[in-house]
Amino acid sequence: MKLEWMKDRRYKIIYEPQDTDKIAWCEATYAENEHTLGTAKFFDSDGQIISQLALHIDGYQNEMPVSYDGKKLYTFRTTRLKPYVSCYEMESGALIWANDNKDIREICKIELLDNTLVCEIFELGICLIDADTGELGRWLLRNSGLSMWRITKEHIAIWNCYKMKMYCYDIKNDVLRILSTDFNAKKHFKELVAQGNIPSWNIHFAMNQVKVEDGKLKVRLFISNCGFEASFLEDVPMSEVIGKGEIFVYNPKKKV
Repeated sequence: MKLEWMKDRRYKIIYEPQDTDKIAWCEATYAENEHTLGTAKFFDSDGQIISQLALHIDGYQNEMPVSYDGKKLYTFRTTRLKPYVSCYEMESGALIWANDNKDIREICKIELLDNTLVCEIFELGICLIDADTGELGRWLLRNSGLSMWRITKEHIAIWNCYKMKMYCYDIKNDVLRILSTDFNAKKHFKELVAQGNIPSWNIHFAMNQVKVEDGKLKVRLFISNCGFEASFLEDVPMSEVIGKGEIFVYNPKKKV
């Protein structure tokens, strides 16, 4: 999915072929406050409206994944208000399921891979939800400082900004791997500390602008502290990402 922000609380979601071939884009308007509903209009490739729904859309919500066949829509709320994540029938707008599990409140992002929702939970981690039933499956990782991006139809990249580690989740094989690369984050960090630009405590590299281009996974490392800012563009071949690295299984008794 690609996002384009518009005026008057509106934004546009452009769906890619890996998301669905039934829906081309959505024009959404988020609610003015927590007591009202937002709206979402879904269009096909010819610009014809497929569906128009009134939904719980708040001002921080970006993504609304749809099933590949275009029959189901998934939404989430970034606040502590229930429901935290929901599934609707696209044609009628009827609610199929809603998950109010307090462990997944304050969702930051969701991605639909196959029949699984991969959810990024603020300061808690990354978990899996059954897209058919809404039931919480398991946690891939539980830690603060985690952020995720979909990089292929079947893969999610996960960055731990405190540990400066990158993971890759393969939905087809249900495997999470630790990549051997840190995109030179530790190298840049040591150089900045040695130059006296930043203190060595409580500082980390955030990561954004994660994308696949020209057969490479390209990222932007970003650091900001007390008025000092620095960013670095790094990339690695996708051949070093997909199917590479040590298999990682989250164990609640161990630190991630």
